[in-house]
Order: sequence, then structure tokens, then C-alpha cells
Amino acid sequence: MNYLGVRTVGRFQVFLTGLKLAAIGLILGLGFAAKNPIAIDRSVFTLSHGAVVAFLTALVPVMAAYNGFQGLGPLGGEVLNPRRNLPRAAILETSLVIVVYLLINWMYFHLLSFSQVAHSQHIASDVVAVLIGQAGAK
Repeated sequence: MNYLGVRTVGRFQVFLTGLKLAAIGLILGLGFAAKNPIAIDRSVFTLSHGAVVAFLTALVPVMAAYNGFQGLGPLGGEVLNPRRNLPRAAILETSLVIVVYLLINWMYFHLLSFSQVAHSQHIASDVVAVLIGQAGAK
């Protein structure tokens, strides 16, 4: 795709990101409109050695997701006014990712029980199936 030009590829990346955010927004919108959230069983949150190990294991991919800051240095040479734009982009975009991540995960637990979330292989699809049925999830 880079053969078509940097601007074309950039626009395509923005388009794909927009589609992902639109899908997340749709799930959030439908979830907020849902009438019957699942009651959370608080007994599953008791701390034990297994829970700590499970939490730390789940934290590994989350930390890998924030690994993108390594590319900020080399990127600075290709950005107009990097002193102003890089910090602004890093702060705003990281904040956006955190807010969207927290909202969508809250929605997962709002609509599914803890055990359903824990055993799900495709959590977003399972949530959409709860909201609009299996046909919508497919």
C-alpha cells in the first residue's frame, strides 16, 4: 500500500481505525440502552494465590499494548513541530485509548457474568450476541 503514497496509506489507516471505533461505539451505545445488566457475583473477587497469578498473567498483554512509545523518538523527525505535536498526541491518544478500553471492558462485565467473560474466546462477539442475537454477532 505504501506504493500508493504515504498520504493514501495514512487515510486508509484513519479509515480502518474509524471503523474499529465505530464498532466499539455501537457496542457501547447498544449496551447503555440494554435494560437488564447482569448482577456481579462479588465472591469471585476474593484474593488468593491463584487470583494474583491470574491477574499478573492478564497484565502481560496489557503492558505489551503500551509498548508503542518506543517509536516516538524516530517518529519525531518526520512530524511537523514535534515539540508541540508529539506530547499532545501521546497524551491525548493514550487518554483516548484508556477511556475506550475502560468503557468497553466495563460494558463486557455489565452485560455478561464474570464466568462468561472468563470463559469467552470472543468477548465482543458474545456481547453483541446478548445485545442483538447470534445473527448480529456473526
